[in-house]
Amino acid sequence: MTTGSPQDVWSIVFSSPYLTLPSRRLGNASCGVNEKEGTMPRVRLNPLIEKIHGTMYDVVFKRSPKGNMIVTKRPDMSNVEWSNAQKAQRERFKQATTYAKSALAEPKLRARYENRAKRQHKRAWDVAISDYFHGKDLLAKK
Repeated sequence: MTTGSPQDVWSIVFSSPYLTLPSRRLGNASCGVNEKEGTMPRVRLNPLIEKIHGTMYDVVFKRSPKGNMIVTKRPDMSNVEWSNAQKAQRERFKQATTYAKSALAEPKLRARYENRAKRQHKRAWDVAISDYFHGKDLLAKK
């Protein structure tokens, strides 16, 4: 675990490849962001923290599918009451991930998904999830 205050974390991050920051203030730390909506500044990271990911205090470090670093404030979901539709969608997504795990565990099916994913510029996992939601169950056809 890192010691120090959140301001110390921000000073390390901002004193230092490229980082995308949300266009708003994060907590008490000012991030010197562009005021235009939808614009994201690029920040050069210190090489020591270039590969950082995860959560530190109320700050979440993650990478986009294109490889850009994204820093956001951790959302507070403690008071959220999920609707029945949201609960049903989560259940469907749980079933879709189970399908994707099973489909990608089969070598022939995995090769098929990887070929499709390469053509579509996606990951095999994403193509398998999409197939489940579109009713294309390739495991059942075996």
